[in-house]
Amino acid sequence: MTCRILPISVRRMLRRVLSGVSLSVSHKVLTEWPDINDQSDWAKPEVVARFRRELETASDMNVIKQSPIVLDNLIALSRTGLPEATLLDFGCGNGIYKLILASFPQTARWRYVGADNAELVKLCRTMHPGTRFEPMKEGSRIPFPDKEFDIVMASGVLQYVKDYVAILSEFRRITNNYVLISRLPVCKHTCPQVVLQTVFHTDGVERHVAHVFNREMLEACFRSTGFSMVWRDYGSEFFHIPGIDEPVVHNLYLLQKEGAA
Repeated sequence: MTCRILPISVRRMLRRVLSGVSLSVSHKVLTEWPDINDQSDWAKPEVVARFRRELETASDMNVIKQSPIVLDNLIALSRTGLPEATLLDFGCGNGIYKLILASFPQTARWRYVGADNAELVKLCRTMHPGTRFEPMKEGSRIPFPDKEFDIVMASGVLQYVKDYVAILSEFRRITNNYVLISRLPVCKHTCPQVVLQTVFHTDGVERHVAHVFNREMLEACFRSTGFSMVWRDYGSEFFHIPGIDEPVVHNLYLLQKEGAA
């Protein structure tokens, strides 16, 4: 298990290289998860435009694969030791991991499938013709049969799902073996929090509600939903949120389904 904390200037530079846009993010602690009835910001034009821009500027896979965020995920996936596998990229965004995995020797023979909201799936189908992408709605059953995948990857996703326990149970249903959950905002001592994340960028403003997890409680949740922890890594990013007295660290977990061979 390793701990790599990069200077904030380096992390910002890498984020600009990956996204091709200037991003500014702020957080505000909320008392509870708000009852939002309108369309999620993840499906709004501003988000789709940002994801399109990120993909269109992602020209050098070697640079992208060496960014700490991506490298953390690739190292974790390599620990499965699978020469061939079918992977679901849950919350795939613009589907960039289709390109990343195809260019990485340990995962080049894997079959990639993506899933996200209908607007992002429409973008992905345009940008990655011939690759399977399926639309899904939050709160609904994930639209795949039992044991469809060898690996489910959710990178920077679980914190934005209100009922994350239900999603973990769905991951257990659709995986044969592994689940990789990464870029999870975690505190060691602070109780779980709900925050409003506001993202400012070239194409507009986004607002997303997110969990900040307590590490011990999160890992107990993994066990209670039928997973053992194969590997835990402290990610390459940390940040401060007003109202939370300790740094929030992005953790990574490679989980294995209990009873899997």
